[in-house]
Amino acid sequence: MINLLLLLLSVISVKGPYSYDGSWETPTSIYDPDEGWNDNNEDYIIDDNKGTYGSTTPKTVAGEWSVFIELNYSGGILCDSVRYWTRDTYEDSIDIDIYYSSSWHDVFMGVNVGGKWIEKYIGGVYEISKARVRLHNGDASSRNVRLHEFDVWETP
Repeated sequence: MINLLLLLLSVISVKGPYSYDGSWETPTSIYDPDEGWNDNNEDYIIDDNKGTYGSTTPKTVAGEWSVFIELNYSGGILCDSVRYWTRDTYEDSIDIDIYYSSSWHDVFMGVNVGGKWIEKYIGGVYEISKARVRLHNGDASSRNVRLHEFDVWETP
């Protein structure tokens, strides 16, 4: 009985308010509207490999935000949360928006913790067609900020 209770508590603490049915889905394509991400590696954001990454080019100025990178879901997708992976060095803040009902909606803007999957609940279930992300360079020098992976939780 105690083992079952511990198992249930661990599932609740990991999954939070998200739906339990569904799966993490990778974007189908990327769009760089401001041409601020490296064309040679931006597709690595959607390759399901945390060891690769997309980075900004030119470098993001110290203490400034990168431009947004858009992550597209062809045909739309019902989701209730997002997750991302960044490195754990220079990217001290992150800004994530999702697109539904013909406009952008804020999911999260705040402190970034890199080097692990970070999940953010989006406040309900929405049919989105895209998401966008930008990263803040918290270093004292200009840096190529990096986004390793981005997914949304597709609900049935």
